[in-house]
Amino acid sequence: MKKVALIGAGNVNWHLAHALPKRKYEIFQVYSRTTKSAQALAKSLGCKSTTRIDKISKEADIVLIAVSDDALVDIVKELAYLASEDRLFLHTSGSTPLSILEKHFKNCGVLWPPQSIRKENKISIKNTPFVVVTNEQSNERVLEFAGHVSKYVHTMTEHQKSNLHLAAVLANNFTTHLLSLAYQQCEENNIDFQLLKPIIKETTDRICASDPGLLQTGPAIRGDQKTINRHLKLLDHNKELKKLYTLLTKSINPKIK
Repeated sequence: MKKVALIGAGNVNWHLAHALPKRKYEIFQVYSRTTKSAQALAKSLGCKSTTRIDKISKEADIVLIAVSDDALVDIVKELAYLASEDRLFLHTSGSTPLSILEKHFKNCGVLWPPQSIRKENKISIKNTPFVVVTNEQSNERVLEFAGHVSKYVHTMTEHQKSNLHLAAVLANNFTTHLLSLAYQQCEENNIDFQLLKPIIKETTDRICASDPGLLQTGPAIRGDQKTINRHLKLLDHNKELKKLYTLLTKSINPKIK
């Protein structure tokens, strides 16, 4: 049985820790900067916790790092004292390259879920896709670990992962922002946002089965300049949203004036 030390007690490590098969892995230590979060995860796993990065036990066979992208580089540097021929280091960031681990550790890899994971949400990690980036030396060990985490493991180059992360931002973060703007538009005009939920659901259901570009509807794709002009007039009071509407309209249909 391999011993795992968790660096970070947030959303990703919370779900990963509870998904790992106990017959294969023993999570024996949790590190977090805050006592409350470290103890909460450790208690749920029945293991020890620490708020000192220099107290990670050298008994660890695997060090699983799931912290914010801003903190990751510094955390990795602070963990350099654990470098050994046998210990495996993994981080779970979609935007940070494998190279930050390779600077310090011989055996390392990236294990990233292109998924919005929140501690309070019930999700099946086993059915969540994971992207693996690794070097030739660590490939077998990283894939073995990933295979115990998820049924859907995809090996990628660093370039592919970066582009998938960009695509995830477009698909998730930007879409959420546009829906937030739609919500605000309804609120400002005393309209029930619930009226849009059927079309939102229909859209998400349809795009899961086809190329989203083939399903585009609306005034931009039709070249309906009169409707577009009416919409722009409604947005005269909101210059930023008017600019965004124009940019997206032209992105959908470059022929629009």
